[in-house]
Amino acid sequence: MPGGDTDGGTEITPEIRAIIEAQRAEKKLERSNSGKVMRRLAKKLKSRGFNRRSTWFSRDAGLVVQFLHVHKFTFGPCFRLHWGIRVLNDSRAFIALTGPEETQGLEYGADDDSLDRCAERMHRIVAGDAEAWFAKQTTERLLKADSCLDASARSALQRALAGQVDQEAVMRSRELLGIGQAGGN
Repeated sequence: MPGGDTDGGTEITPEIRAIIEAQRAEKKLERSNSGKVMRRLAKKLKSRGFNRRSTWFSRDAGLVVQFLHVHKFTFGPCFRLHWGIRVLNDSRAFIALTGPEETQGLEYGADDDSLDRCAERMHRIVAGDAEAWFAKQTTERLLKADSCLDASARSALQRALAGQVDQEAVMRSRELLGIGQAGGN
């Protein structure tokens, strides 16, 4: 069909095109507002020592990094907040999500109040649940078989405690989580 608008051989009517464009505009606004929530959260978490790298927030805690990961769901304007521990001496090229998560109350709408509420809710979760969880993750606790760390991460922590620091692994961990070499950005 010369000059016609098609989708796999099916003609797209002006009405269908309008619906498609409206859906695209809605998703674009959702992404934009997601970014606003993340920037507001980053400001709140800065006072707690967390630095942001994309959807990751992290802070140096000696031989480990305490991190938060904010996942934006694709199905709607809502997030999942996950927190965990990364052993700096861990040589893996990915961040294992080692701790709890929360999804309740992490939705947002198009208005500024909704964006503020979502960022504030995440901050309250960090200030309460995540900080309490981090406080319990002592070196002794992390080395136990039933800790949040898997065997590989526990082994990496044991090696670091014994002075066997893998500088390449430490640099990779810092890079993955956006932690500067001197202990912060």
